[in-house]
Amino acid sequence: SALQSEMEALKAEITNCKTESAANKEVCVGEIGDYNVVLMECGMGKVSAAAGAQALITKFNPDYVINTGCAGAISKELNIGDIVISEKTVEWDLDLISLGYPRGYVSSLDRVEMTADAELSQMIKKAIPDDTKVFTGCVVSGDQFVDKEEQLEVIIDAFPDALCAEMEGAAIGHVCVENGVPFCVIRAMSDTADHNSSMNFAEFSAAAGKKSAETLISMLKNADY
Repeated sequence: SALQSEMEALKAEITNCKTESAANKEVCVGEIGDYNVVLMECGMGKVSAAAGAQALITKFNPDYVINTGCAGAISKELNIGDIVISEKTVEWDLDLISLGYPRGYVSSLDRVEMTADAELSQMIKKAIPDDTKVFTGCVVSGDQFVDKEEQLEVIIDAFPDALCAEMEGAAIGHVCVENGVPFCVIRAMSDTADHNSSMNFAEFSAAAGKKSAETLISMLKNADY
Protein backbone atom coordinates (compact mmCIF):
# COMPACT_ATOMS: atom_id res chain seq x y z
CA SER A 1 0.00 0.00 0.00
CA ALA A 2 1.07 3.58 -0.57
CA LEU A 3 -0.26 4.95 2.73
CA GLN A 4 -0.40 3.81 6.34
CA SER A 5 -4.17 4.34 6.36
CA GLU A 6 -4.53 1.87 3.48
CA MET A 7 -2.73 -0.93 5.29
CA GLU A 8 -3.85 -0.63 8.92
CA ALA A 9 -6.62 -3.20 8.48
CA LEU A 10 -4.20 -5.63 6.85
CA LYS A 11 -1.56 -5.19 9.55
CA ALA A 12 -4.15 -5.85 12.24
CA GLU A 13 -4.90 -9.24 10.67
CA ILE A 14 -1.30 -10.44 10.39
CA THR A 15 -0.31 -13.06 12.95
CA ASN A 16 3.27 -13.82 14.05
CA CYS A 17 4.40 -10.49 12.60
CA LYS A 18 8.17 -10.05 12.43
CA THR A 19 9.62 -6.71 11.45
CA GLU A 20 12.21 -6.75 8.67
CA SER A 21 13.65 -4.17 6.29
CA ALA A 22 13.48 -3.83 2.50
CA ALA A 23 14.61 -0.74 0.55
CA ASN A 24 15.15 0.95 3.93
CA LYS A 25 11.46 0.50 4.68
CA GLU A 26 10.01 -1.43 7.58
CA VAL A 27 7.96 -4.42 6.47
CA CYS A 28 5.78 -6.84 8.41
CA VAL A 29 6.33 -10.54 7.67
CA GLY A 30 3.74 -12.99 8.99
CA GLU A 31 0.54 -14.84 8.09
CA ILE A 32 -3.05 -14.06 7.18
CA GLY A 33 -5.14 -17.21 7.16
CA ASP A 34 -3.06 -19.98 5.57
CA TYR A 35 -0.87 -17.60 3.59
CA ASN A 36 2.56 -16.16 4.25
CA VAL A 37 2.46 -12.41 3.63
CA VAL A 38 4.81 -9.45 3.54
CA LEU A 39 3.26 -6.01 4.02
CA MET A 40 4.95 -2.76 2.97
CA GLU A 41 3.96 0.92 3.01
CA CYS A 42 5.76 1.98 -0.17
CA GLY A 43 4.85 5.67 -0.26
CA MET A 44 3.02 7.71 -2.89
CA GLY A 45 4.11 7.92 -6.51
CA LYS A 46 5.43 5.60 -9.19
CA VAL A 47 9.10 5.65 -8.20
CA SER A 48 8.39 4.84 -4.55
CA ALA A 49 5.99 2.07 -5.60
CA ALA A 50 8.45 0.59 -8.10
CA ALA A 51 11.33 0.69 -5.63
CA GLY A 52 9.22 -1.00 -2.98
CA ALA A 53 7.96 -3.69 -5.34
CA GLN A 54 11.44 -4.49 -6.60
CA ALA A 55 12.81 -4.69 -3.06
CA LEU A 56 10.05 -7.09 -2.01
CA ILE A 57 10.56 -9.28 -5.08
CA THR A 58 14.33 -9.40 -4.66
CA LYS A 59 14.29 -10.17 -0.94
CA PHE A 60 11.20 -12.34 -0.50
CA ASN A 61 10.59 -13.93 -3.94
CA PRO A 62 6.77 -13.73 -3.63
CA ASP A 63 4.36 -15.87 -5.60
CA TYR A 64 2.14 -12.80 -6.12
CA VAL A 65 2.27 -9.06 -5.56
CA ILE A 66 -1.00 -7.33 -4.67
CA ASN A 67 -1.31 -3.55 -4.48
CA THR A 68 -4.26 -2.33 -2.43
CA GLY A 69 -5.53 1.18 -1.76
CA CYS A 70 -7.78 3.95 -3.04
CA ALA A 71 -8.20 5.72 -6.39
CA GLY A 72 -10.16 8.38 -8.21
CA ALA A 73 -13.03 7.21 -10.39
CA ILE A 74 -12.81 8.07 -14.10
CA SER A 75 -15.68 5.96 -15.41
CA LYS A 76 -19.05 7.65 -14.93
CA GLU A 77 -20.40 4.30 -13.74
CA LEU A 78 -18.21 4.42 -10.63
CA ASN A 79 -19.10 6.10 -7.35
CA ILE A 80 -17.20 6.66 -4.11
CA GLY A 81 -16.89 3.30 -2.33
CA ASP A 82 -17.07 1.14 -5.46
CA ILE A 83 -14.18 -1.25 -6.10
CA VAL A 84 -12.03 -1.75 -9.19
CA ILE A 85 -9.89 -4.84 -9.73
CA SER A 86 -7.25 -4.57 -12.42
CA GLU A 87 -7.30 -6.57 -15.63
CA LYS A 88 -4.47 -4.35 -16.83
CA THR A 89 -2.54 -1.25 -15.82
CA VAL A 90 -1.02 1.62 -17.83
CA GLU A 91 1.25 4.57 -17.01
CA TRP A 92 -0.80 7.42 -18.44
CA ASP A 93 1.86 10.10 -17.92
CA LEU A 94 4.67 8.18 -19.66
CA ASP A 95 5.05 10.25 -22.84
CA LEU A 96 7.30 9.21 -25.74
CA ILE A 97 4.78 10.42 -28.31
CA SER A 98 7.27 12.79 -29.97
CA LEU A 99 9.47 9.76 -30.67
CA GLY A 100 6.62 7.97 -32.43
CA TYR A 101 5.40 5.76 -29.60
CA PRO A 102 1.91 5.64 -28.07
CA ARG A 103 1.24 7.21 -24.68
CA GLY A 104 2.26 4.86 -21.89
CA TYR A 105 4.77 2.92 -24.00
CA VAL A 106 7.37 1.06 -21.91
CA SER A 107 10.43 0.64 -24.09
CA SER A 108 12.09 -2.10 -22.00
CA LEU A 109 9.04 -4.32 -22.44
CA ASP A 110 7.86 -3.05 -25.84
CA ARG A 111 4.31 -2.65 -24.61
CA VAL A 112 1.85 -0.20 -23.10
CA GLU A 113 -0.39 -2.46 -21.03
CA MET A 114 0.69 -4.60 -18.08
CA THR A 115 -1.67 -7.55 -17.75
CA ALA A 116 -2.75 -8.53 -14.25
CA ASP A 117 -3.05 -12.17 -13.25
CA ALA A 118 -6.54 -13.20 -14.37
CA GLU A 119 -7.01 -16.04 -11.89
CA LEU A 120 -5.90 -13.92 -8.95
CA SER A 121 -8.18 -11.08 -10.06
CA GLN A 122 -11.14 -13.45 -10.16
CA MET A 123 -10.34 -14.84 -6.70
CA ILE A 124 -10.29 -11.32 -5.28
CA LYS A 125 -13.54 -10.46 -7.06
CA LYS A 126 -15.27 -13.47 -5.50
CA ALA A 127 -14.29 -12.19 -2.03
CA ILE A 128 -16.16 -8.90 -2.44
CA PRO A 129 -19.57 -8.72 -0.68
CA ASP A 130 -22.64 -8.78 -2.90
CA ASP A 131 -23.73 -5.32 -1.72
CA THR A 132 -20.56 -3.70 -3.11
CA LYS A 133 -20.31 -2.69 -6.75
CA VAL A 134 -17.18 -4.13 -8.34
CA PHE A 135 -15.66 -3.49 -11.76
CA THR A 136 -12.74 -5.15 -13.52
CA GLY A 137 -10.69 -3.36 -16.14
CA CYS A 138 -8.01 -0.75 -16.75
CA VAL A 139 -6.28 1.08 -13.88
CA VAL A 140 -4.14 4.07 -14.92
CA SER A 141 -1.28 5.50 -12.89
CA GLY A 142 0.75 8.69 -13.02
CA ASP A 143 2.82 10.96 -10.85
CA GLN A 144 -0.03 13.45 -10.64
CA PHE A 145 -3.10 13.66 -8.44
CA VAL A 146 -5.91 13.77 -11.01
CA ASP A 147 -8.34 16.60 -10.30
CA LYS A 148 -8.28 18.70 -13.47
CA GLU A 149 -10.30 18.46 -16.66
CA GLU A 150 -7.19 18.66 -18.84
CA GLN A 151 -5.72 15.61 -17.09
CA LEU A 152 -8.91 13.64 -17.64
CA GLU A 153 -8.97 14.61 -21.31
CA VAL A 154 -5.45 13.25 -21.79
CA ILE A 155 -6.28 10.00 -19.99
CA ILE A 156 -9.61 9.37 -21.70
CA ASP A 157 -8.27 10.25 -25.14
CA ALA A 158 -5.41 7.73 -24.82
CA PHE A 159 -7.20 5.13 -22.68
CA PRO A 160 -10.97 5.34 -23.22
CA ASP A 161 -11.49 2.15 -21.19
CA ALA A 162 -9.78 3.59 -18.08
CA LEU A 163 -11.85 2.99 -14.95
CA CYS A 164 -9.84 4.84 -12.31
CA ALA A 165 -6.65 6.79 -11.73
CA GLU A 166 -4.07 6.58 -8.96
CA MET A 167 -0.29 6.91 -8.53
CA GLU A 168 1.24 3.47 -7.93
CA GLY A 169 -0.47 0.43 -9.47
CA ALA A 170 0.95 0.58 -12.99
CA ALA A 171 4.49 1.09 -11.68
CA ILE A 172 4.08 -2.02 -9.53
CA GLY A 173 2.63 -3.86 -12.52
CA HIS A 174 5.60 -2.72 -14.62
CA VAL A 175 8.10 -4.09 -12.10
CA CYS A 176 6.19 -7.34 -11.71
CA VAL A 177 6.09 -7.95 -15.46
CA GLU A 178 9.82 -7.18 -15.68
CA ASN A 179 10.42 -9.83 -13.00
CA GLY A 180 7.83 -12.37 -14.18
CA VAL A 181 5.78 -12.11 -10.97
CA PRO A 182 1.95 -12.25 -11.22
CA PHE A 183 0.24 -9.16 -9.82
CA CYS A 184 -3.12 -7.52 -9.20
CA VAL A 185 -4.27 -4.05 -8.16
CA ILE A 186 -7.30 -3.48 -5.91
CA ARG A 187 -8.74 0.02 -5.63
CA ALA A 188 -11.72 1.40 -3.71
CA MET A 189 -12.92 4.77 -4.98
CA SER A 190 -12.12 7.70 -2.67
CA ASP A 191 -13.02 10.48 -5.12
CA THR A 192 -14.26 11.13 -8.64
CA ALA A 193 -11.08 12.53 -10.26
CA ASP A 194 -12.52 16.02 -10.72
CA HIS A 195 -12.29 19.48 -9.14
CA ASN A 196 -13.77 18.10 -5.90
CA SER A 197 -11.20 15.30 -5.66
CA SER A 198 -8.82 16.84 -3.14
CA MET A 199 -11.71 17.49 -0.74
CA ASN A 200 -13.25 14.05 -1.32
CA PHE A 201 -9.87 12.32 -0.96
CA ALA A 202 -9.27 13.92 2.42
CA GLU A 203 -12.69 12.78 3.60
CA PHE A 204 -12.96 9.31 2.09
CA SER A 205 -9.41 7.99 1.48
CA ALA A 206 -9.06 6.19 4.81
CA ALA A 207 -12.45 4.48 4.46
CA ALA A 208 -11.74 3.55 0.84
CA GLY A 209 -8.32 2.20 1.73
CA LYS A 210 -9.81 0.11 4.53
CA LYS A 211 -12.49 -1.26 2.19
CA SER A 212 -9.86 -2.30 -0.34
CA ALA A 213 -7.78 -3.97 2.38
CA GLU A 214 -10.80 -5.83 3.76
CA THR A 215 -11.43 -7.28 0.31
CA LEU A 216 -7.92 -8.72 0.28
CA ILE A 217 -8.28 -10.02 3.84
CA SER A 218 -11.48 -11.82 2.87
CA MET A 219 -9.76 -13.46 -0.08
CA LEU A 220 -6.75 -14.56 1.98
CA LYS A 221 -8.89 -16.02 4.75
CA ASN A 222 -11.37 -17.85 2.54
CA ALA A 223 -9.77 -18.66 -0.80
CA ASP A 224 -8.47 -22.09 -1.74
CA TYR A 225 -5.71 -20.77 -4.00
